[in-house]
Formats: sequence, structure tokens, C-alpha cells
Amino acid sequence: YLYEPLKSTKEIRLLTLFPGAFLDPIRTSLSTFDIEAGTPHYEALTYTWGDPSLRHVISLHGHEFEITASLYEALKHLRLIDKKRIIWVDAICINMNNLAEHSNQVMMMRDIYPRALRVLVWLGIASEN
Repeated sequence: YLYEPLKSTKEIRLLTLFPGAFLDPIRTSLSTFDIEAGTPHYEALTYTWGDPSLRHVISLHGHEFEITASLYEALKHLRLIDKKRIIWVDAICINMNNLAEHSNQVMMMRDIYPRALRVLVWLGIASEN
């Protein structure tokens, strides 16, 4: 997947998580918004990264996009069956291969999280312990 560059230091990307059953492939898209001009209602997701070598593929604008197994499980569990969900999640909404963007977006987290409708926390699948 090739990211479109952000046009200003106040822009963020929001992930649309399309509806689906639990076992359906995960389909998503990204949209760009100026955080000061207004965004749709969104949720921010924070999660445990888990083992970075364990990867899964999702569909992002119809292209394959690799994410950690932990984020994959979070999206599977958070996906709704009947309507889309708008989420900000660092690993997808930030182009991690662009150092300048990554640095700016990390500084913007102080604006991104408070403006979210809610913050979702994913600690992983429950264990027997």
C-alpha cells in the first residue's frame, strides 16, 4: 500500500473498518482530515503490540497491508456486523516509513486522543489466567 502524503502538519488519517462477520476478511480504507477543521466522530485505539514478528494481512483500499497479530485480533473483535467504524490507530493511520510524518503524528497524539469520541484499549485475547 502506498500512502498519500499528508498536506499539512494538522492532518490525520482515520481508518474506516467496514462491517463483517467475525471470520470475514478485514476490509478497511483511510481518509484524511484536518484535525482543527473538524473530523467525523472517531474512536482512538490503543493496544499492546505483542510479538512484532507475528503478522496478518488486511485489505486497505483493496491492497494487502500487514499488521501485527495483536492489532489484527483487536480489529476482528471491534468490527461491527452491521455498520462501519471510524478508528484512529497509529500502526495504520501513520506512515511509519516516513520519519517526518511519524514524528509529527506522535506529537499530535495529545490532540488525537482527547478529540476521540472514546478511547478503546485492547489488551489481547483473554487467557485462562
